[in-house]
Amino acid sequence: MPPVRLVLTIRGDAIRPRRFADAIRLFEQLLDDIDAAHSADEQPSMRWQLGELKSGSAVISFVEAGRRANGQPDLNVPLLCVRGVRELEDGISEPTTFGLDALARVQRIGRIIGNGVSGFGLESADSGEQAELTPGATARAQELLARSYTLGAVEGRLDVVSTRGDRLRFTIWDDVSGYSVRCRFDDKLFDDVVKSLRTKVLVTGRVRRDPNGRPREIREITELRTFGGGSQRDSVLNLEGVYSGMEGTTLDYLAEIRGE
Repeated sequence: MPPVRLVLTIRGDAIRPRRFADAIRLFEQLLDDIDAAHSADEQPSMRWQLGELKSGSAVISFVEAGRRANGQPDLNVPLLCVRGVRELEDGISEPTTFGLDALARVQRIGRIIGNGVSGFGLESADSGEQAELTPGATARAQELLARSYTLGAVEGRLDVVSTRGDRLRFTIWDDVSGYSVRCRFDDKLFDDVVKSLRTKVLVTGRVRRDPNGRPREIREITELRTFGGGSQRDSVLNLEGVYSGMEGTTLDYLAEIRGE
C-alpha cells in the first residue's frame, strides 16, 4: 500500500512564522488523535513527515513515514481527517468520525484563524476528497465538547495508570455501571494517582457519558479521594459479622459509619 498524504493549504493573505509552526504541529497532532482513536491500544500507529514544502508556499503535505507492525494496514487517517472536518462544517447533529481528542484539537486550531488567516483547506491526496476548516467548524467542535461533558463524580477501583507520551491517564471501574472509565490528569496529581493504585477512589471532574448515561471519561479532575489505605482495609475486615443482617458490601457499611 503506498504512503497516504494529507495536503494542508493555509487560506489567507499572511501568517506569522510562529503561527505557521503552530499550524503544522497541531495538524500533525490531529492526525495522531484520529489514529489513536482507531487503534486498539489508543496509541498512534503511524509516523508523519513533511513533504512538498516549498519556499513562499502555503501548501504543506503530511506524508506517512511508517507504520507500527501491529497497526491497521487499511487505516487511512488523512481521509478520516477530511471527513471529520466536513461533518463539522456541515453541522451534523451527531458526528461520528472525530473523537473528543480530535474535537479539542480542532478547537485549538481555530485559534490560529484570524490576522491574515481565513481558514485551512484539507485534501486526502490519494482519494481526492477535500474539506475546508473554517471558524464554523471550530465553533461546532467547541459546542460538541461543551455538550459532551458535565460536572460529576465517579467511584470505583483504580487499576491502570498510563504515562505514555504526553497523555497521562488512569482507569477506574465504575461501581454502578461496571464499566471502565478513562481519567485524564495533570502532573500535579501524579503522586496521588500512584498512591491510589488498586484502591477505591472517588474522582470528581468533567464527566463524559455514553448515550445510556454511563460514565466513560473524566477530564479536568478537581478531586481524587482515596477510600482508605492498608490499615483501614484491615479495620473493615474486623467489622465482619457485626452487620451480617444488612444488605450491601463492607465498604457500604464503612461509608455509613463515617457518614459518607
